Amino acid sequence: PTITSDLEANLQAIKNESITLKMNVTGTPQPDVIWMKGNDDLTPNEHYQITGPTGTEGDAATQYTLTILNVQPEDQGEYSAKISNVG
Repeated sequence: PTITSDLEANLQAIKNESITLKMNVTGTPQPDVIWMKGNDDLTPNEHYQITGPTGTEGDAATQYTLTILNVQPEDQGEYSAKISNVG
């Protein structure tokens, strides 16, 4: 997989608002993306919305997003993504 548009290094959010992290990834076969906070995998729930891939397989515009809803002080931390495919 290749990251064509990486996460921004530093983002700030306002308490009780939402923030969205975005990145574009390409690869054949389509990569799997797992969002993480620190060393913990994130799963979609009422606080985290995860979308992707959008676009078509092999498309440079394939986008993956993590949206944190109702941001709270405990959401502060380092977010990253594990990207892999069988290749």
